[in-house]
Amino acid sequence: MKRIPIDKATPGMVLAKPVESSTGAVLFAQGMELDERAISRLKSMNIDVITVEGHSEPRMSKNRYLNTLERAFSKTEDTPLMKEIRQTLLNHIEALYEEA
Repeated sequence: MKRIPIDKATPGMVLAKPVESSTGAVLFAQGMELDERAISRLKSMNIDVITVEGHSEPRMSKNRYLNTLERAFSKTEDTPLMKEIRQTLLNHIEALYEEA
C-alpha cells in the first residue's frame, strides 16, 4: 500500500484504507475502486492524501540508505540495543528492495 497525494489519483486505483472525515466517519470504504467522480468528490472535500493498493517506490537508492545507516550507527557499535536497532533497520531496508 502507498500514500499518494489526491492529485496523483487515477481511475482504477483501489483504496487500501478507508477515507475518513475529521470526525472519523467513513467517507469512502477500503477496497473501493476510484473513478473520476470519486476523485472529484475527494478533492472537493479537501482530502489531500489517500492510501491505495500497490507498493511504494523507495526514495533513495539501496546503497545510499545503507551508507546513511552505517554513518548513523558508526559510534554506537558497542551498545547492544543500538546493534539491535541497526539490524532491524538493515532488515527493513533489505525487505524494501526485495519488493522493488
